[in-house]
Amino acid sequence: MTIEKGHFREDLFYRLNVLPIEVPPLRSRKSDILLLAEYFRAEYCRDSKREVKPFDKVTIDHMLEQVWPGNVRELKNHVRRLCIFGNSSFNVDDDADAVTSSVERKVLLKHVVEKAEKEHIQAALQIHKGRITAVYNSQGISRKSLYDKIKKHDIDQESFRVSKN
Repeated sequence: MTIEKGHFREDLFYRLNVLPIEVPPLRSRKSDILLLAEYFRAEYCRDSKREVKPFDKVTIDHMLEQVWPGNVRELKNHVRRLCIFGNSSFNVDDDADAVTSSVERKVLLKHVVEKAEKEHIQAALQIHKGRITAVYNSQGISRKSLYDKIKKHDIDQESFRVSKN
């Protein structure tokens, strides 16, 4: 617990802990996902004074497959995005290809971004002759962040250093 680690004052914890309520994560309450999603859709319609069609089977299946590490807040934001961008209603027969290509575009975009990031870091390492301090200063990121990215992309930083022989 965080009290033992000194992250939270013990007296404050006991003051606030009058009635502890244990709520399991959303991923273990799959039946709540659809109820909450529909509630958030209706809430969005009411607040924005716009009508958004109910969720279709594809969207519902997608929501039920998710792990929702952000729990209810993440689900609410996801539903809001669906309502805003008009993706809350797919016709399974007519738009199956559109859904597939949408998923493919998301996967492709992730790979494009990762490839661009790797190439950008390699170019910065080459420009600065492998000097890490110069690279992270020029890129406006922390040393740790740069090292994390180098490790993530399996970049051999030593190959960019210029020998002084």
